[in-house]
Amino acid sequence: MKKTLLSLSLVASALFATAQTAGYNATAAFDDFSTVTQFSETTTDTKWDEDTKAPVTGEFATKGILWGTKTGVSSNTRLGDGKVSYAITQDTGAYEPFVVLFGSYAEGTTQKFYTIDLTDNANLSFSIKNSGDKTVRVAIQVQDVDNKALVYLDEARTAVQDDSWQYQLGFVQGKTTALAPGTSGDFTYDLKKAVVGSGSGNTIIDPTAVFNYGKVKMVLITVVNNDNTAKPSPNPRYHYAPYAITNYPVEVSNFKLGNVSSITGIDDNFLSSNKEEVVSVYDMMGAFVATGKLASLNLEAGKMYVVKSGNKSRKIVMN
Repeated sequence: MKKTLLSLSLVASALFATAQTAGYNATAAFDDFSTVTQFSETTTDTKWDEDTKAPVTGEFATKGILWGTKTGVSSNTRLGDGKVSYAITQDTGAYEPFVVLFGSYAEGTTQKFYTIDLTDNANLSFSIKNSGDKTVRVAIQVQDVDNKALVYLDEARTAVQDDSWQYQLGFVQGKTTALAPGTSGDFTYDLKKAVVGSGSGNTIIDPTAVFNYGKVKMVLITVVNNDNTAKPSPNPRYHYAPYAITNYPVEVSNFKLGNVSSITGIDDNFLSSNKEEVVSVYDMMGAFVATGKLASLNLEAGKMYVVKSGNKSRKIVMN
């Protein structure tokens, strides 16, 4: 009996060892929220202090996937269960985002940012669950190292109506994604199909000619109440004023940016083309979950698993 238990333990350990974890590199960021600590690593660069706006002599900077909050606007909790829970507070008429940063460091007396190169792969995806009792809207913005923003990500634009400044936060009525209470939304974008916040004018701007895809420094996610004040004529879209929400609960999961296969080894092709294959499934802690055909195991959507088939192990996220 002891020998059998040892063998099973070694199998689980071997599976767990083959599964790569969340991480960050030059072309991608991936977070499965499977740990209570966000991914970060120490560098040899000098730390930058956000409070004093100055370098910290003798201390090193960290880079990673850093889920930021803003005092009075948002707070977050990682439970290690596949998601990060946010409590969003927005005053009436306000729309403050929370951000995903990759870290910053000091270069002399100047703050510099760690970035991701999305030149060859500019895909962004994640899921949000509305855990509260109101319908909310979600807007996405992506910024490069020069603070240029990609907005209006829901579709490729062929014309800009009125002044393009209105797209800066993505809150164009009817064009942001609404989530009813208790529902989840999967957000998937090709960032090459977006509008650049140009400031003014009706000119269509090719984002690849303006936005620095080689140095992307942050993703901003803004959640607001769907209910809002009346929008007076003649320009109702210029008066977006959502009602307040206080400590409103939303959950973010399965964040992918760029070429995540270089980090995680996620095999999406295997998931889509081998659902009838008999596999053994383990969770991210190496614990056995089930054996059978993927198509009939009813694994939890959005959750990451390690599957063993024959002599191969793969890390997949269920759709």
